[in-house]
Amino acid sequence: MITMKKKVFLMALVGAALTACSNHDDVYSPEKYAEAKLLAKVAEYNSAFQKEFGTPAPGHTWGFGTSTRSAVTRACIKPDMTEYQNYEPAPAVDESEISTIQSAFQNIPEDFVSEQLNYTTFYVQHISASHRNYKDGNNSDVDGSSHMDHFKVWKDESVTDGTHSLDFNQSSGSTRLYVDEGTFKFSYHNSTDSKDHFDYIIKKVGDYYYVGFSFKATGDNPNQKVAGDNNYDDWIVRIVPAKLKSNELFQVWCEDLGGEYGKNGNDFDFNDVVLSFVKNGNNTEIWLLAAGGTLKLNVEWDGKSKEVHEVFEVPTNTMVNTGRHTVEKKLLWPVSGTVTKEELKNRLTIKVMDSETGVWYALNNTSSAPQMIVCEPEVIWPNERVNINDAFADDAFKKWVEEEPSKPFYGRKK
Repeated sequence: MITMKKKVFLMALVGAALTACSNHDDVYSPEKYAEAKLLAKVAEYNSAFQKEFGTPAPGHTWGFGTSTRSAVTRACIKPDMTEYQNYEPAPAVDESEISTIQSAFQNIPEDFVSEQLNYTTFYVQHISASHRNYKDGNNSDVDGSSHMDHFKVWKDESVTDGTHSLDFNQSSGSTRLYVDEGTFKFSYHNSTDSKDHFDYIIKKVGDYYYVGFSFKATGDNPNQKVAGDNNYDDWIVRIVPAKLKSNELFQVWCEDLGGEYGKNGNDFDFNDVVLSFVKNGNNTEIWLLAAGGTLKLNVEWDGKSKEVHEVFEVPTNTMVNTGRHTVEKKLLWPVSGTVTKEELKNRLTIKVMDSETGVWYALNNTSSAPQMIVCEPEVIWPNERVNINDAFADDAFKKWVEEEPSKPFYGRKK
């Protein structure tokens, strides 16, 4: 609902836009008024969005497209390991980024504070090994990486030994899925002194978390003693949470411009329309999951159109599946073939009707402050009047806006 103070502010912006019109005869036409009002509202929205979430990364696609970076898949998962069939594949490793990852684990200050992970089902992927030479107690050269093997994960503080996978080691492309395990701590076995070592740090580089180990040896004999250094790139692995496979391809969340976004407004909940695109055999189904707005709002696909409140069979002022009024999801249309994110820009349109002018406005998915975003499968949208960044852990939405321009949004809900 727009407050009186808010309405006065908006009308002032509309008045300024109308005054700037060059043709005096149609300055006060309904069409010009509606156009000026939209421009004022969008300007208010854009300003508030960037103030709330920061400046978007250059070229942000808001999920309506895929990354342009070249990625090489480095995975050697055995085909007879049936447990992998239930999970989405591990992400590809971009070979061009390995040197950046290695640099991030070199010359680590002594007061560095490591990240702490809390995953139970996850992939571990080998990234690189430095093969740096160290001096042992006899002043002989020791290739540290060559003596590091048997990567282990330790589920929690109660376990007396970590879980080692025989099919994962320091080799290019190694990938291992851990199910119902834990990331309490990590270790490697050192064949120089036959001990497990916990000399590692965890850092986030780009989109992912990495564990970097530093080679050390603490045996009794001189040839089993290596002091090591402050480099943690002797063995680097990537830790990625694994997601169960789903028939859902992705979701689309919308903000309908009907809320307050200025100095006192914070209505960025992106639940005014929530759509799900679900693969069904060789085809796709478009489902309506939620309608958190109180304005008339149409979903259009390939020229077909449905008003969301009518689909849910509720009055326009009723918010559905956003924490107040619960209704079963509704099928909008079956679509031939598998719909891709790239197709959305040309085939999907979301329109909202301004209650004052009766004019329908198409929501924007290309600006620096989007009103439509694409999300990964199985993400739970925010409840009503809950800021989207507050709904997810670790400032996930703000980081997505500022740092991840080429992928759909994904966040772990608080």
